[in-house]
This record gives sequence, C-alpha cells and structure tokens, in this order.
Amino acid sequence: MPDVQDLYPAWPAETVHHPMSSSSDEDKFRYLQILTLLIDADDIIMNEEIDHLKRMVLLLDLPNGTLGKLIKFVEFPELDELRKGLSVFFDRRGHALMMDLILLAWSDEEFHPKERQFILNCAELLGVSLDQLEAMLKMMEALRGAEEERIINGIQGLQKMELDIEFLSFFWHTSLH
Repeated sequence: MPDVQDLYPAWPAETVHHPMSSSSDEDKFRYLQILTLLIDADDIIMNEEIDHLKRMVLLLDLPNGTLGKLIKFVEFPELDELRKGLSVFFDRRGHALMMDLILLAWSDEEFHPKERQFILNCAELLGVSLDQLEAMLKMMEALRGAEEERIINGIQGLQKMELDIEFLSFFWHTSLH
C-alpha cells in the first residue's frame, strides 16, 4: 500500500494554506456565511461550532467584528444573497467549502439530519456529485480518526472522483499535525 508521501509528494509541507486564503475578503466572508448557516441548521448553535467559526475567521485573516456580522447574518439570512454567494464557489473552492461544511457539522460531535440536508443542498447547488460528496465524507471520517491507512484510501478516493487533492491538502495536513 502506498503511503501519504507517494500520493501527495509535498507531504509533509511546512505550511499548507486554507484553500480560501488567497481569495478576496468578500469571498471569504461569503464562504463563512455559508458555514454560519450550517451551524444554525439544527436550530441549536453549540459553543464548539462558534469556536470553529472563530478559528476560521482567524485562519482567513478577516477583520475584527467579522464573527458578530456572521452571527447577525444567521439571525436574518438573505437566501437570495446565499445563492449568489454559492455561485462564486462553483469552482474547486466549492470542494473546499464542502469539506469545511462536513468538518463543521462534526465539530459538536453530532451530525444532525438537518445539517446533512443542508450539506446535500449545498452540494447540489455547487455541482458536487453524490459520489464526490461520499468520497469527501469518507475522507473526513478518516481524518477525524487520524487513521493513516484510511486517509490514504480517502486520498485515493478523492483522486478517483477527480477532485484536486493538492487543493484539498489543507484538510488532511492540519488533521495530522
């Protein structure tokens, strides 16, 4: 069986940036708006979900006050704005968005059926097939368990689904380091 180094030659990289790190602040904010809507999908916002969102704001180097704006947005979401926002990610950043949605859904240790439905709706709007989504789910399950063999299988699954593993390397890099 190959190891991670064989499948991903840059492993282990010194620094692996989040796929959104080079995007505009406006796109980063839209990205986080979508994540914020997920944390409210089950009608309960857990501290772990807010903590995850805080880390994302810091990771994407967004200005102070961004978290407050996101919380206000979730109270009065503009769904037309959301649809427009999703269309911005109809590229490989959409795959990263799907990975972040899955990771966030598990941040409180419960993958609620309403969160699952939200993720399915986003996948459909982003043109992510069910097979691709299943490969992403398997990858995230492997990452959550930090099981190298399953991660290798996950990477191979992402490759079979023609997802750009270089672009998604942030997720398994940060999980294992």
